[in-house]
Amino acid sequence: MSLPFDLDTAKGMLLGLALGDGPSGPSGGTWADSTSMALCLGESLLHCKGWKADDCARRFVRLRDEGYMSPHKTCVGMDATVSAALDRFLRDGDPYAGDTNPNSASNGGTIRLAPAVIAHHRDAMAAVDVSVLQSQITHATDECDDFAFALSAFLHSGNLSDALHRLPAETERPQIESSISVRESYEAAFWAFETTDSFRDCIVLAGDLAGDTGKVGAIAGQIAGRVYGMKGIPSEWLATLVWRERIEAMAANLYALGS
Repeated sequence: MSLPFDLDTAKGMLLGLALGDGPSGPSGGTWADSTSMALCLGESLLHCKGWKADDCARRFVRLRDEGYMSPHKTCVGMDATVSAALDRFLRDGDPYAGDTNPNSASNGGTIRLAPAVIAHHRDAMAAVDVSVLQSQITHATDECDDFAFALSAFLHSGNLSDALHRLPAETERPQIESSISVRESYEAAFWAFETTDSFRDCIVLAGDLAGDTGKVGAIAGQIAGRVYGMKGIPSEWLATLVWRERIEAMAANLYALGS
């Protein structure tokens, strides 16, 4: 059964992404490149009043080179796959510059896609299409497309039957793999959600699964935020989140754009 998509949902998804992205965990209050790239995507959608790949790609470049949309005033955590794609965009002018080599199927397109869904919360097809297209700026393998599709379909509907490629329910924790691969990050994030019953527990478990690699928490934060909403996020985590008001306002503006 699909879940309603209201303003609390939108705020929960974007704030959840940022809380899951914290290199020191949610209590640290800060976050890294997943959130910065999500905010770049959100600003692009708002400025252009819809999807413009060139504009989004330019904002990703500004993040890398100028620290745009980073509270640190510098880019924190952007990996070589993303940077190489942005270099190809600057060289060739094609914003869809993501690597198509299957060995490059990392999680960069899924860790930031919440704004695309929020801005198209009344149009499932557009939500999925833009989620996949924004991924292709930096990650363009078939596998990256598949997981961007699956995550965005779930975030739009809130129905687990739309979240393809999940692990079997009986999977035990020792069997969970976590790396920068899009498949393992997605599987671990959904497993963390499906084996807990609160936003807090989901994010804590996702952080434990991720260790020092991957962005499981950023994906899990979007998932848990979709289901529990902003009202389900611990108030003490929100109180220390850097740019909390700015992130919340962007979620509201994106929701209004799609209304």
